[in-house]
Amino acid sequence: MGLQTTTPEVNESIERDAPKLAPLIVLLAASRMDTIGKLIVLSVLLIGGCATPRSGRHEPRRTRESFVLMVSNQVPKPDPARIIVSIDGKQVVDGEFEYGQDFPGHTFISHHLELPRGKHTISARTADGNVRFRGETTLKRKKWYVVCFRGDKFTSYESEEPVYIE
Repeated sequence: MGLQTTTPEVNESIERDAPKLAPLIVLLAASRMDTIGKLIVLSVLLIGGCATPRSGRHEPRRTRESFVLMVSNQVPKPDPARIIVSIDGKQVVDGEFEYGQDFPGHTFISHHLELPRGKHTISARTADGNVRFRGETTLKRKKWYVVCFRGDKFTSYESEEPVYIE
């Protein structure tokens, strides 16, 4: 287990606000402002984006995404592993997943998808088809679904709360 450096609320806020701040960050980088000034402006913007509403509850993200699929290669060979994932027969992921250098086995790639509520079939396989997985999930509200390649099999985990890999 690693050290968790932020809270789920901060992670969600950064994930939500970072794309909106990207153009401003580029402008700051190109400006003649000194480094300390840039850090202060960026900190104020990021902290402002992480504010909690007065009710004390963090407001839900207002996006259309309803399903976060996280895929990981948990074995050093093959590295990278080509993994193909389909949902309800439609291919949603086809990529090469590295084992990881800094934190072996802890490279998780998130795929944000919009799925209708109801029952869904998740299928995963290696490119050569030698290792296969099939699972089902029922989507009632936003869900996080993790698929891990473990060499001779796939494993999965699902949650209706954000999944944070440490």
